[in-house]
Amino acid sequence: MNNKEILSCRQLSRSFEDGENRVEVLRAVDFALKTEEKVAIVGASGSGKSTLLHLMGGLDSPTEGVVEIAGTDLASLSENRRSELRNQTLGFVYQFHHLLPEFTALENVSLPLLIGRNRSQSLSRTAVEVAAVEILQRVGLGHRLHHKPAALSGGERQRAAVARALIGKPAVLLADEPTGNLDRESAQQVYELMLKLNSEVGTALILVTHDLDLAQQMDRRVVLIDGVLSEA
Repeated sequence: MNNKEILSCRQLSRSFEDGENRVEVLRAVDFALKTEEKVAIVGASGSGKSTLLHLMGGLDSPTEGVVEIAGTDLASLSENRRSELRNQTLGFVYQFHHLLPEFTALENVSLPLLIGRNRSQSLSRTAVEVAAVEILQRVGLGHRLHHKPAALSGGERQRAAVARALIGKPAVLLADEPTGNLDRESAQQVYELMLKLNSEVGTALILVTHDLDLAQQMDRRVVLIDGVLSEA
């Protein structure tokens, strides 16, 4: 495993106003992720796990503190440049697949590269389709390319979501309870698939999960309790 840091948080805090009350969700979080490292974030519901993941992914802004991806402070970027960095560097998988219902599996998985193509014109549409077919075949959906999400099983939809997240070979995959909506067998299949593809692509993984068995299979575990992060 490479020892270079790919993502870091320093003194990260996030609070929300609830009427006259101030709710502290995260408190002075320090965290560093190395290239190709696999880390599980565990903690009770409401402890701030998803909020932390959103901050790491640049989907929300901290009240205080700094998030850096590949050495770049997210707060220093314009919204357009932050979106470009997310597209180039990060992949996201959620508990619910968030596939677009009107698009086929092939079209859904192609989207990240098509967005990147529109910004940089670096890939032809044919090259994008070839890449999407290849990764869908690798996740066992080569026979479902032209099926829309409604025609796929829950496990198949999550496998398509993983393929979409990894098609651009991101430096970091952020996964928020990606198997929480699946039965045990399907959950294990999706989890093993993520590990296999992450190893092949060289992607670091941050996994938010309630499943302690899955968490134990990671390189490292951290726990969030009342907004405070510590090594498990």
